[in-house]
Amino acid sequence: MGSPIEVHDVWKSFRLYDQKVRSLKELMVARRAKYQTFWALRGVSFEVQQGEMLGLVGANGSGKSTMLKCLARILVPNSGSVSVQGKVSALLELGAGFHPELTGRENLYLGGSLLRLSKADIDARFDDIVEFSELTGFIDQPVKNYSSGMYARLAFALAVNVEPEVLLIDEVLSVGDEKFAVRSYEKILELRHSGATIVFVSHALDAVRALCTRVVWMKDGQVLKDGTPVEVIADYFEEAHTSDLGSGGWLDIDGDELEGNGDVEVTSVRLLNGEYEEHWTYSTGGPMHINLSYEAKRPVEDLCTTIEIRTKDDGELVSSVTSAEGEIGALAKGGGIIQYFIPVLPIWPGEYTLNVAMHDPRRITIYEWTKRAWNFTILPGHVEGSGDYYLAGGWSLIDGLAGSGGG
Repeated sequence: MGSPIEVHDVWKSFRLYDQKVRSLKELMVARRAKYQTFWALRGVSFEVQQGEMLGLVGANGSGKSTMLKCLARILVPNSGSVSVQGKVSALLELGAGFHPELTGRENLYLGGSLLRLSKADIDARFDDIVEFSELTGFIDQPVKNYSSGMYARLAFALAVNVEPEVLLIDEVLSVGDEKFAVRSYEKILELRHSGATIVFVSHALDAVRALCTRVVWMKDGQVLKDGTPVEVIADYFEEAHTSDLGSGGWLDIDGDELEGNGDVEVTSVRLLNGEYEEHWTYSTGGPMHINLSYEAKRPVEDLCTTIEIRTKDDGELVSSVTSAEGEIGALAKGGGIIQYFIPVLPIWPGEYTLNVAMHDPRRITIYEWTKRAWNFTILPGHVEGSGDYYLAGGWSLIDGLAGSGGG
């Protein structure tokens, strides 16, 4: 018996017409309209074993969703073969198959029929589905009145509670609140451990890394790399982010982002890797040197420095560190460099910004507070884990060595 999912040399194209069809007459003559052939899939091949969870990653237009629709038999390839064995449950679009005028209860039976389940099958699972969706008080309301999160909960609850042997998921887990997302991930892991075969398309690389046992990176309709989540995501993330990065160099501080009395000025910030090379990108679990160039307008008796790392988009605080009293010491009038060394970056991949403050030990006098002194990107290192921070500990076996017992 073969693998639950087998894809061999699949090609799929679409016609992109130069003009939109706006009438029935235009539709009748559309075959003569000018169009371009777009190949969404070009010779794609892979297999997914039972109990394996495969993540499909790639930029928009790379062919991920088209591949998933071929697996769900929504699309038929131009050539090649797609084999999917077992009971398939697909969650490709939010509430696909739901009728807005029907209630949640009625849509569960409608959606169940699309999954080839009888009324008796849905009856047996109905309470579990509604309980998981947390929509008991709304199940008899028309779904047109549901929020997007409620839609997601109902659709997901149906898809995962019908005991699928193959589960196909396309981005829908990004809709809904955090509590729903956690419950969804837990349910997916439960299905995976029970032997279900899962294909997961997502731009949420943290979720792909945490959930998937294997990752395929697609680009321009082809499989660019197939391997472990850590290795594939690291390569994909690096390509996706380094193309937009500028050159290195000392960063001149923008005066609009400064606060403080100016007795000590941060004139520039420089980030260095483990080889003391200036860089815009770093890796989780790798080293970083932060060099702060300053100019003291007068002697300062006792200087403390604070470094903050915040998310680039919403400014959420990720990490902060302040030098202890006397750690840097007194500054003479003039310039110099203060360095902070991070041997192991405990932060997962993403884009971040660096804030720097110079102040007295009690933070009564702020010499300078520099916001957004430096933007940088952290790429995946070759480390496993999940959560908000990377723990840079080491493992060792203290007891239980083979042969340590009596004999």
